[in-house]
Amino acid sequence: MARSHAIAVERLAKDLQKEFAGSTGFSAQNLWFMRQLYTEYKDFPNLLQLVREIPWGQNIAVMTKIKDPDAREYYLRMTAEMVWSRNVPAHQISTDAYGRQRKSAKQHNFQKTLAPTLAEQADEAMKDVYALEFLGITKPVVERELERRSMGKNVT
Repeated sequence: MARSHAIAVERLAKDLQKEFAGSTGFSAQNLWFMRQLYTEYKDFPNLLQLVREIPWGQNIAVMTKIKDPDAREYYLRMTAEMVWSRNVPAHQISTDAYGRQRKSAKQHNFQKTLAPTLAEQADEAMKDVYALEFLGITKPVVERELERRSMGKNVT
């Protein structure tokens, strides 16, 4: 039965490409992704809204790499808010930006101790967690050394 579905999708892709000549996006792979998008997001209206706000390639990166609905929401929302290009969500996922953001959020009690507007501002300030693995840093460094490494200069 799976083979007959694959044949049907291949035929549909060819028919759509013929009908909408000059348009792109009707490959068999994209049709499978469209089905997957529907089945994985149909029960999550908040995620569907975010899906509509970002380009197809970014949606595919999030959908194929992330299964947790909360993590998906984070990556979809950040992609929309920060206008991430196609490669950025994949990089953010590979460096576990969602996990780092959650970890930093657990390290404070702003909501309990500050006025709502101040708590929100403080929380936003804490969200800027950086992934610096590419610099080869394995122990705490002073700001000057961090600057030198990020600029590609030799550290003395």
